[in-house]
Amino acid sequence: MGRKRNRSGKIYNTHLWRIALITLISSLVYYLPVIMGIIGDTSTRNVLDQLHDFYGLDLYALVFFAPVVYAAYTMGVMGAVVVSLVCMLILIPYAALYAQYPNALFRPAAFTVILSAVGAVIAMLQKGDYERRRNLNEITCLHDIGKATEESNSMERFLALVIRLIPQAFHCPAETMVRVVVRDQTFASPDFKETGNNVIEELAVRDEVLGTLEIACTCTRPVLKKQSPLIKAMAERISGALRKIELEQSLENYYRQLEEMVEQRTKDLDMAQDQLRLLSNTVKSSIDGITLADMDGNFTFGNEASQRMWGYQPEELLRMKMPQFYPADEQQKINGEIIPGAREGVWMGELTAVRKDGSEFPVLVTTSPVHNDNGETVAIVGVYRDITENKEMRDKLIRSERLAAVGELASGVGHELRNPLNVIRNCVYLINMSLGDDADEEISNTLRLLDQQVDISNKIVTDLLNFTRIRPPTLASVDLNSLVKESLSWIVVPEDVRVNTDLDGSSPKTLVDAEQVGRVFANIVSNAVQAMTGKGEINITTGIENGCVKAIFEDNGCGIPDKNMDSIFEPLFTTKPKGIGLGLAISKRLVEQNHGSIEVTSQVGTGTTFTIMLPSDKKETD
Repeated sequence: MGRKRNRSGKIYNTHLWRIALITLISSLVYYLPVIMGIIGDTSTRNVLDQLHDFYGLDLYALVFFAPVVYAAYTMGVMGAVVVSLVCMLILIPYAALYAQYPNALFRPAAFTVILSAVGAVIAMLQKGDYERRRNLNEITCLHDIGKATEESNSMERFLALVIRLIPQAFHCPAETMVRVVVRDQTFASPDFKETGNNVIEELAVRDEVLGTLEIACTCTRPVLKKQSPLIKAMAERISGALRKIELEQSLENYYRQLEEMVEQRTKDLDMAQDQLRLLSNTVKSSIDGITLADMDGNFTFGNEASQRMWGYQPEELLRMKMPQFYPADEQQKINGEIIPGAREGVWMGELTAVRKDGSEFPVLVTTSPVHNDNGETVAIVGVYRDITENKEMRDKLIRSERLAAVGELASGVGHELRNPLNVIRNCVYLINMSLGDDADEEISNTLRLLDQQVDISNKIVTDLLNFTRIRPPTLASVDLNSLVKESLSWIVVPEDVRVNTDLDGSSPKTLVDAEQVGRVFANIVSNAVQAMTGKGEINITTGIENGCVKAIFEDNGCGIPDKNMDSIFEPLFTTKPKGIGLGLAISKRLVEQNHGSIEVTSQVGTGTTFTIMLPSDKKETD
């Protein structure tokens, strides 16, 4: 602080010395004619004296404007007045001793007044200029504080800039110091010290005091008090800036936390979406039908498998209720047992479902409740599996087990029965030989009937043994048309039954065992003949379909009742008064082991159609 005072005093003394020097030079110029007279240069003096009274003006006196103007500019009006009085004292000796014009003593006083007036004007102009510069500095300082607010991203950086900017707005920035206290933190100029010349303003926003702004100056003049409005404006600007920075930092922290939350939520959402996508793909790719229904059984979701299973489009499925997927006799069970049961626990069972086209199929159903977070049941999930193939496999397994059992029985019974039948036949033969031509007609008819019954029994035994002795097929390329013709030659067709053939002219080739497939054809034609009551027709057609060869046997016999359609290929099932029901069972077995298939359609009173599909011989076809 002492150094600053010394510096201020040094500047003041410098101005005084400069004023004194300028005044001395001006005095020498003014007294130059006198000096020239003293040194004996009378002619020069006479010439120069003319400037002292140039048309009534003392031009030499104008040189004293220099010290007065400088004093007015550097020291104000009082300095200009003092220098003007000094100049008047310098002018008086010349006016009293050397001036030769009238009223010479009056001129120094008048000139002093002029000098004082000029000095005052200059001082006032300089003060106005100073005020303008000070106002400009103040405005610049406030602007820079606002600019620092925009450029600062922290309170510390902002206040560090403010401490450097504020002194520039005052008269003596080098001697001005700043200290800001905000929320127990102090920011001050490096050389800040307590002085008597200081101003303290609160940094307040509305009713909240953020801290204090203290400005101190080592100058002796109380300039800070006069600039208290500026200091208040600075305090308001700093307070607003601090609140803005705090809000921005708060918002930045909140934004950072929000970003972290959003990032975490995004990760959680991505994981949930991945899980949901995986679950969706799992449900979508499931081979089982999966549906979701509300508590009343109205469907709200159905995966692709369920849509394919029932044959409905998604929008159609969502307009349906659970009972509509089942026939009328099952709907009561759905409404009364399954839906109420699914609200409480798991229900599993086998039902008959109905497709959109009206066809029925067996389905394994599992229903279970869907709970919300509160444990309340809000929906019913259903899982459906079409078990048509499973049932067919199961039925085929049962049929195979039954066939195996029949085979074992046939093998044992066949051998046991054939020997007694042979004994009976031999006995009948011996009785006929012993009776000769003298046999009674009734006895002869009885023996003939007995022999016929032995033949029938032998055929049954043969069928039983053939059923158990079916050998593996010996595959060979066979002309299907020739095979049909050959099989017809094995059968005696009554005269009142007509056989019509429509054989493919391309002579389709099939890769089968000719003897086994021929037995199948002959058995089907034989059954067709037996189904005729009087006149009838049998139509046989051959051809190629979907890469396979086919043979179709159609008759107009009595037909097969619907209740028997599922049992006609079962062993030991028959509706004929004669026979044991092995013909079609053996035929189906022979066709299947030759890699073919046999299907039947029938209508009572109209007739029956057997369609046999056999593998084609691709080499022959190519």
